[in-house]
Amino acid sequence: METVYTSAATAGHLAKFSLPPDQLDPDVWHRLLARADGDVTLLMEFVEMEMGIVPAPAHSDWINDVQPIWTDVTFLRLYFDVYPGISQHLPEGQPPYVLFDTIKCNRFPATEPNAALWDLLDESVRFQMSTYELDGFRVDIGHTLPPELLSRLFATMRKNRRHPVIISEDLFNRNHERARDTGYNIMLGSGWNVMADLSWARLRGHVAELPDLKIHVFACAETPDTPRITSRPGGIRLSRMMAVFNGFLPNGIPLINTGLEVNERQPLNCGLGDNTGGADIPRAFFNEMVIDWRADSAMFELLCATAQTRKRFADSLTAESFFLCDTAEPLVAFGFRSDSDGVVLLLLNLDKDGDVAVELADLVPDPVVEWDVVLDSAARKQQNECPVPNALHPQQAVIVHGRLQERIASVSPDINALA
Repeated sequence: METVYTSAATAGHLAKFSLPPDQLDPDVWHRLLARADGDVTLLMEFVEMEMGIVPAPAHSDWINDVQPIWTDVTFLRLYFDVYPGISQHLPEGQPPYVLFDTIKCNRFPATEPNAALWDLLDESVRFQMSTYELDGFRVDIGHTLPPELLSRLFATMRKNRRHPVIISEDLFNRNHERARDTGYNIMLGSGWNVMADLSWARLRGHVAELPDLKIHVFACAETPDTPRITSRPGGIRLSRMMAVFNGFLPNGIPLINTGLEVNERQPLNCGLGDNTGGADIPRAFFNEMVIDWRADSAMFELLCATAQTRKRFADSLTAESFFLCDTAEPLVAFGFRSDSDGVVLLLLNLDKDGDVAVELADLVPDPVVEWDVVLDSAARKQQNECPVPNALHPQQAVIVHGRLQERIASVSPDINALA
């Protein structure tokens, strides 16, 4: 932080900040306050016109992040002072400001909490859960909050729900234990990043680490902060393949980003995994957007079929029953084995151009009597119990179900006895 605060750019940044309007000119402030008559939006417009100041726009807490500033929101001050050791770098009389350390209160906590704001945040959690019957929250940039405040908010969530959903925005699977220990029970995780730059090795590595995670992660190829999966090489075909893939990950919770159901291409934001090359394309977070819900319903039907198949084998889709097959590029294969459901196997061809041969006997050592395809990303209409193909088409995913030999043998005596 000393390097940041001694830079010329930081000096210019700090110089932009002003005292708040009630301190800058109390007389004008009270006059504008009365004139606005409780209309906060009007009050802000009056302050801008007559006092020449506006709330500071928010920005990422990552130094040199490529994301643009967020002009539609502002940061609130969790502390009245700054982190000890920072004051010596500030100009005398420096007004309140926003910088990386004032955002990252987890790393740089000050000493004078804004108690009224902390109380308001706590009351906001209680109010929303009791009024709207919310099951929980995704805590946006929750990693920046002071641990004491975060623990207090989590405690309030648990008072209002026996098992609240508490979602961490953490972007990397490697932080799974820290997220769990902090009090979260779901995290965004690394999937979006792996699928933004899809490769055979990365995808297999991602799948391999999932069973050992101490927390559930979202299984998704796109999020509100990434470009659409349909904007990547393969388009709708890729999107359908990854929809099936994400439906069957160990410790994974499928996440559907609004618009995925109809193959929407316009993103909500491109702050993560950007593939636009810096192009100024419309993004729904900052522009009006209309989704055409009358569009082709094939993707919606595939998502429904994926959910139904997942429900059918729900008891078997556990980390304990998971296995990863030894395959060569571009084939990815993994599955789940249980006495009740037999073998549920996912096959994925990552090649964008060519077919890949599949020999199930080489992938699953168990003596399987019969295989059937129960889900196919390439089929517009799903058919139950289809024959298994000997090859996968480019960017095709299929779920196959195998009935185990020993399972059939174990029930046969009972059937004979009944006969």
